[in-house]
Amino acid sequence: MSKEAGKKTPLVFYQGTSGKEPVREWLKGLEPTDRLTVGQDLMRAQWRWPVGMPARRS
Repeated sequence: MSKEAGKKTPLVFYQGTSGKEPVREWLKGLEPTDRLTVGQDLMRAQWRWPVGMPARRS
């Protein structure tokens, strides 16, 4: 495991000039089970990305 593993990548939501965050608002409007699924995907992106070298080189 590399030194970079376990580092948290910050997630930033787009914010328009009016101050609204349309993606965050959309997420809040989802059903709880869908919101949980999207939240888990965001967590994976936040904690496990970048993954590193692929298993095989070209």
